[in-house]
Amino acid sequence: MAGRMARRRRLAAEGAAAEGAAGARAGDAAAQVRAWQLTDGRVFTPVADPTPRRDWSGDRVLRWVDVQTADAEAFARVLVALGASAGLVGQVVDLEADLSDAGAEREAAWLRVPVPTALSEEGPRFITLVALPSVLVTHHRRPLPALEQLEALLLRALPEGTGASALVLEVVEEFAAAELRTYMAARREVDALARRLDEAPEAVTLEQVSGLMRRVDQLSAVCEDHLLALSLLPQLESQAFGTVGHREQLQEVTRTLERYQYGLKRLERRLEGVRALYSAGLQEKANQRLRVLTVMSTVFLPLTLLASIYGMNFAHMPELQSRLGYPLVLGAMVVIAAAQVWWYRRRGWWG
Repeated sequence: MAGRMARRRRLAAEGAAAEGAAGARAGDAAAQVRAWQLTDGRVFTPVADPTPRRDWSGDRVLRWVDVQTADAEAFARVLVALGASAGLVGQVVDLEADLSDAGAEREAAWLRVPVPTALSEEGPRFITLVALPSVLVTHHRRPLPALEQLEALLLRALPEGTGASALVLEVVEEFAAAELRTYMAARREVDALARRLDEAPEAVTLEQVSGLMRRVDQLSAVCEDHLLALSLLPQLESQAFGTVGHREQLQEVTRTLERYQYGLKRLERRLEGVRALYSAGLQEKANQRLRVLTVMSTVFLPLTLLASIYGMNFAHMPELQSRLGYPLVLGAMVVIAAAQVWWYRRRGWWG
């Protein structure tokens, strides 16, 4: 904990030292910065020069600044260039903790949540949303397909008076919609897996079942984190963020995520049933193989007995002197084996 606090103080100090615009220029190789601003037509348009500036936080023009970087110092420079305090930079710029978190100061609020990812991806990705006066900053380490889908939001006309608070809720709502789409994809994959298990059990492997269970469990964890983040939003009241006028929208997003969470729990239960059915199929295959081996062993038991009897080295064994002794014994073996096979098949124990 002491090391983390020291690291935060160091980042804050370095950010304050780099307060100039040059410290957050869009061409910085360590960070990819994009920016949009809300026009009079209530539609977002790209900013020609996305270099963050302090006056953006006070000119009452709503802007969205998206930062993609794995470099903590580069992200700190962007925040400081926008006028963020050293204390806020120290709290927000901590890329080592991939955990949902939230906090607020007098003029800013921030929220870190996992982002819905494709069902095929392993491990969640996180995004940090920082609400400054008139500016929403989003930060992520790698490209996020869910964030790219927000282009529809940028092109949609927003109501009069939309601020950073409404924009945060719009982003969270879009993430909830992305989670719902991921859930539908997961449900289709579970349905396909169950169908394959019914039609061609040999085509299903334990890794397929276990892998899908892990990914659904990951989706459940992301949904839980989002619900936790939504529960924290009303507590993040500041000059830059407030939910008083957006309670209905917040409740609707919460209800959507709760329905999604219920659906995921249903998927988890169904996958548990699929795994139990798969395990039962494996056990049935093992039982069939064991039954075949048992039947074969019982078929050869009397044959082994006859071979053992006539393999004994006694001087007086009449059959050994007979010309028909050998063929008679072989014939008896064939008849005994055939009779046993016929009997086992009739009883349904073999074949």
